Amino acid sequence: MGSTTDTLAPFETPAQAARLSARSVAALGAVGLLLGNIGRIPAIALGGRTTPLVFADLIVASMWVILIAAVSSGHTRLIVDDVMAAVLAFVASASVSTVLAFARYNMGFADGAGVVAFLVRWIAYFGWYPFVVWCLTPDESRDAWRYIERALLVFAVFGIFQSAFLPGFAQMIHDGGDLPTWDVQGRRLVSSMLDPNFAGILVVIALLFRLARVAEGLKENAWVLVALGAAVILTLSRSAVLALGLGIVVLVAVRGLRTRLFRVLVLGVLLLIPFLSLLLTFAASFNKLGYDNSAAQRLVPWVRAGRLLMEHPWFGVGFNAIKQAQEAHSWRMVGGADVSFDGGLIFVAAMTGIIGLWLYVRMLIRVSRGARHVWRDRQVSAGDQAHATATAAATVAIVAHSFFVNSLLLPYVMQIMWVMWGRLAHIRAARRVRINNAPLARAA
Repeated sequence: MGSTTDTLAPFETPAQAARLSARSVAALGAVGLLLGNIGRIPAIALGGRTTPLVFADLIVASMWVILIAAVSSGHTRLIVDDVMAAVLAFVASASVSTVLAFARYNMGFADGAGVVAFLVRWIAYFGWYPFVVWCLTPDESRDAWRYIERALLVFAVFGIFQSAFLPGFAQMIHDGGDLPTWDVQGRRLVSSMLDPNFAGILVVIALLFRLARVAEGLKENAWVLVALGAAVILTLSRSAVLALGLGIVVLVAVRGLRTRLFRVLVLGVLLLIPFLSLLLTFAASFNKLGYDNSAAQRLVPWVRAGRLLMEHPWFGVGFNAIKQAQEAHSWRMVGGADVSFDGGLIFVAAMTGIIGLWLYVRMLIRVSRGARHVWRDRQVSAGDQAHATATAAATVAIVAHSFFVNSLLLPYVMQIMWVMWGRLAHIRAARRVRINNAPLARAA
């Protein structure tokens, strides 16, 4: 007669089966990120707009099932770290601002559902952080981040192919109908994001992590660096180039201009020079060499966000009640600023007020402070130090980029951030264990 464990084959215990499920969800999360907006699924109209689901949303739902199952079964140790505590405080503040918005703008069911859905989606994607911290081991969290990096590399390589052979790619995928339309971008790299600015920040994040490892003396494939650099350029996204520049400044400020990093940067410039004339012509065809309407339109959301913040300084207009706030002022919608504003932290301030902005910035500060503790510890491995410096650089790059494009609250960028920060949390936890046990080890 077989033992009871025979029925669990090929897994020895339910816990092992749960571990495999968690690893699978982490891998599928990278697939969802890679599919991007190609995986859009028409859903329902909320708040006067079509609210599409994407494949990544389905993975997030699966992730929450695993997370809730792990917590309810007691298979994970629940530790609320400083970053998670800051997030919970921000969610509480955003919830208060949203409740106030219902009464302020006399919202009905449809408008109210649209506003609440935005906050629910933000919380849903935040779930990647406790999932990585609570449901994955340190080694599995490293693998989860590797999945993300591999997906971003494939994303960039496909984007180069798309730029060369599939002009107008966004219109090939979604051309009218019930889904939002995309601007015609010709041969600009959009990849599966279908937008060059969003594509740009994803590639910038991937490149900064590779450069951080170069700065730590770790080996990186030259062709990968060239491909990622070329992908950033082909987006013709000024905000992405700015984000990359600021990210590199952070890397240099933290690690100094080390020889290997200096050589890579110089080589990148030298490789660019022969193609500079062609690239300038390419950029000029999209009016990217001067102050155009696209740049001018970005000023409008900043001004409007500032006015809304002055009117509702403490809790803002609601998370996200920008559409209702603009209608209350009879403002004409400009560009894509109908239900959201470009502006990153300015947008956060308009939605949640000074209190929400302070709590959100505190979350960013805690991540950066944790990264600093890691990169300053010489007993931490070079790979983990590189992750810490790259996390700080990528976080700065995302915040800077979001002032021009609403990328800070883009679900795909949030997924990358939470997994990136979750991996950093594991590194920080291992470092704390080592420091706390060091005196005992010496005494023994």
